[in-house]
Formats: sequence, C-alpha cells, structure tokens
Amino acid sequence: MKIEVFWREANAYSAVLLIRYGIAMALIEILCSIIVKQELGAVFSVMGLMTLVIILLVAQVEKHLKELDK
Repeated sequence: MKIEVFWREANAYSAVLLIRYGIAMALIEILCSIIVKQELGAVFSVMGLMTLVIILLVAQVEKHLKELDK
C-alpha cells in the first residue's frame, strides 16, 4: 500500500514539474533558435537542455519521495 502511495505521489509531482520545465524549455528553445544561427548548434543546445531537464526531474522527484518517507 505504501508503494502505491509513493507511486501516485511521484507521478503527480513529476507531472507538475514537467509542465513547469516544459514552459521554461519552450521559452529557452525559442531564444536559442534566435541567438544560435547554425542549425546544428541549435539542435545540440536543445538536446543538452533536454538532458539537463531529465536529470533535474529525476533528482527532484527522488528528493521529494525521500522527504515523504521521513
């Protein structure tokens, strides 16, 4: 039962974070496409940003779950 509660909480928390990160990423990607004139450079910048967002998301969800476990 405890695992199911954590699973639901993790899903709800990560959904909120994904919405926030998605909005921020969209704005940064628009700025990046305007600033970076080379198409390949813009693509790699966006891929790096997505990788960073995934790492931050996992880290923050794990931190949130550890706080719940206390």
